[in-house]
Amino acid sequence: KITFRGGANPGFHEAVGDTIALSVATPQHLQKIGLLTDYEDTEEASINALMNMALERVAFLPFGFLIDKWRWDVFSGSVDENEWNEHWWNYRKLYQKVKPPIERTEDDFDPGAKFHVAANSQYINYFVAHILEF
Repeated sequence: KITFRGGANPGFHEAVGDTIALSVATPQHLQKIGLLTDYEDTEEASINALMNMALERVAFLPFGFLIDKWRWDVFSGSVDENEWNEHWWNYRKLYQKVKPPIERTEDDFDPGAKFHVAANSQYINYFVAHILEF
């Protein structure tokens, strides 16, 4: 029997990959391997790179959290099946501060548009990974 076959947290492996991706996506590395030319390391370029990272990572956190929070509520039975879509949009409004572009009803199943919901696959590991990578 192999005791330590899996990681302590499913988000850890994802974080390792994300950290590697961060290191190879720096302008300095891209310039070194010839994918970026005429790059000047200025304050403006640094601010742009940091803003891009914030838009990719920080903005993801509320969504990464609400996916599994919604799933856990559904699996625990605390949300009636006739309220799943409403519950989804309540979380989207609460955590992401977004609202549906058109009126949604329980005839819609917006959470199912996310593969991880339809495939019954946990999503919290991506949320944890975004925290751990820094």
